[in-house]
Order: sequence, then structure tokens, then C-alpha cells
Amino acid sequence: MGYSPTGQPEWNELTSILLQRGDPRIDLLHRNTPATLTLVQSGRELADGQLATYGKRSGVYRILGQTIVGYLSAGKDSRRAANHYALSLQAVQAGSGRGPVSLNIIGHLPDGRSGLRSVEEFEGPRLLDSIRKAARHLSDIDVSSLSKRRRGREKQRRVLDTLRRLSRNIERIYRQQTRRTQHSETRHRNKARPSSKALSDALGAKESSIYRDVEENTWIVLGPRNRVHIFNDAGLHITSIVYPPETVRHRTTRGKWMRPKPGRLDSFRKRLRETDPGDGGTDQG
Repeated sequence: MGYSPTGQPEWNELTSILLQRGDPRIDLLHRNTPATLTLVQSGRELADGQLATYGKRSGVYRILGQTIVGYLSAGKDSRRAANHYALSLQAVQAGSGRGPVSLNIIGHLPDGRSGLRSVEEFEGPRLLDSIRKAARHLSDIDVSSLSKRRRGREKQRRVLDTLRRLSRNIERIYRQQTRRTQHSETRHRNKARPSSKALSDALGAKESSIYRDVEENTWIVLGPRNRVHIFNDAGLHITSIVYPPETVRHRTTRGKWMRPKPGRLDSFRKRLRETDPGDGGTDQG
């Protein structure tokens, strides 16, 4: 992701960016099992062609750097180019250089899902953990003890060092994934998406652990050990994910997941019991 002279975002293909830079790794994107690569760019590089009147070197909102990650495939066949997408992890600062540095996940899948949601639901906990760790390091950057002349340069150095560490960690995660045998990969994914516990968790869930996803029109059941199970209106299991507590809090406090009305909750519980093999139903999970 870059910016036009008028400050508009430009979504360039990762392949095109690597070609322009003469990056020798580009062939790794076109193997039978494509590699996932990263690229670190400074804020100066991103805004190089941007005009000052349209935000270049703005003191209100500054992009200090970014790590591009690609290609990812949202759990689909990674060999098909149609499934490929890339994310920009941008280190930004607002407040005329006095606010904390934040890390934003920027990108959308073809089906409209956000980059953050894709990372949470499809890329496994290790990627999200690495991004959160980098975000904490960025927010802890403090150059207030330095002279005013040195602050900007030192802040930029620390931001890029953090993004480079994040870049190395992400590439290591995906290298290890490609080296796993199919058996170990299946076991790894099962730990992240504990679908075998879905129905038992749902049948034993308290009312306070059942929500309605108002955007997706699905049912959300919070199980033990951060398990989150998703069901449709017929009580059939869709998928299961492990979410950190802060993600659950974010979705419940921001109104994405809402407490259902008693009548709808009773109907959902009835559907769940009908799918229970012990009650003569069929578990579709």
C-alpha cells in the first residue's frame, strides 16, 4: 500500500512491488507451495511522491513505516491466485508526534472481510500474537528524554527495527508451516479450531455465554479455554476458533455480538438439542 501525490491510498500488487525493487524472492511466490513473504517500507518511502499540501510530513497523522505480508489465502487453496491477498501492517502516530505509535492492520478480502478479521479467523494464533507483540513494542517507544533534534530520527529507527523483527517472525512462522507434514498441520489446526468440542460446549453453555452476531446472522457460543463456536439458525455447527479474551470483549462491547432475546435463545437451544446424537439427532459439526 502506498499513496498518490494527492494522498489517496494506492493498492499495488505485492508482485509488482517486488518486481520494481528487483527483489530476488519473487519466484518464491509462484512455486507449487507459494511462500509467504514480507517487505518493510519506511514512511518516507511510502509518501515519497505525496504533495505537502495533501499530508506529506503531516504533524497531525504520520505513517512511520509498514510491513507488507503476502500472499495469504484465508484458509483456501493457496495454489490458486484468485485466493491470494496481502496485508499492510502500518505503524502510525497521531497527535503532532506526541501520541503513542499504533500498529494498524490494513486490507480487505474479496468477500469484504477486514484484514484483522482474516488474521483472527484464518491465520492461526501465532501470527496474531506476533502482531500484538510488535504493537506493544511500538506503543512503548519513548524518545522524550532526547533532544528535539534527535527525537524524530531515533523514533523512526526504533519503529523500523520493530517492523523488521515482526517481518522476520512472520516469515519464520510460515516457513515452519510449510515444513510441517500434513498430519502435524492437521493437528495444529485442530488445536486452533476445536470443532470436536462445539456441540458439547454449546449444550452446556450458560445464557451469558451465548450471543447473536448481528452482522453475520449467526450464533456465537463461548466455551472453555477461549473456544468460540459459531452456529447457524438451524443449530448446525459452522466453525470454531480460539479467540483471545480482548477480541471477545471488543466484539461484545462494540455491539457486533449481542445478547439474544429469550424467545430466540430458547429456539436456538432447542435446535441444538435436536442435533445432539444422544437425543437421536445428527451432529453436523
